[in-house]
Amino acid sequence: PDEVQRVDWHLLSAHSSITMIDVINNPKYEWDDRYLSSNPNITSNFILNEGKDRKWFVSSVCSNPGITTRDIFKSVLKPMFEWDYKNLSANPNLPIIFVNDNLNQDWNYHSISVLSSLNDLHKFHQIRWNAHGLSMNPNISFEYVNEYPSIKWHKESLLMNPSIPLETITNNIKWWDDIKFVEQYLSSNPTITFDWIKKNRLNVDWPRLSSNPINFG
Repeated sequence: PDEVQRVDWHLLSAHSSITMIDVINNPKYEWDDRYLSSNPNITSNFILNEGKDRKWFVSSVCSNPGITTRDIFKSVLKPMFEWDYKNLSANPNLPIIFVNDNLNQDWNYHSISVLSSLNDLHKFHQIRWNAHGLSMNPNISFEYVNEYPSIKWHKESLLMNPSIPLETITNNIKWWDDIKFVEQYLSSNPTITFDWIKKNRLNVDWPRLSSNPINFG
């Protein structure tokens, strides 16, 4: 049918509404393996069985949330390919103990630092935590920032981090030194209020504010 011919198979293959059952039940469709590798519904079972003859894009598979903590621990995909550790670093299911047990691998510590929990940070001291990544971590609190002054915190990222709310920033404004600098990057913080925008409208970074996922509800 003409409708099928007009489909963008790249985008559809990666779309979260497409399940592996859809792929299995429609083998004649032009599924794109590279984009299918990014589909969050893929599973290790599908890759090893129904998908064993596909040309998987390993970097996308490794960062895919469909690859579970168990899959990583057990290295269940090893019969097909080795882990791409840089991209595995961005997998939200990556257990930090697995990183700690494989410190000789080529990890992306920025990605790991963004995704880790505060408990991970306290527990695993051998990991080379990345200050920029930590500053973007949604689990970071300003109390933690003060607890570790030796870390070279990325102040811009902290200002944009939803875990550092507007009230905390305004109550600790001197920590950032430059008020205009604060107002510029705070425009990206989703915890700002309409009142704050009105009071600071002359210094608001409007392009940043325009892309802010703020909900004035």
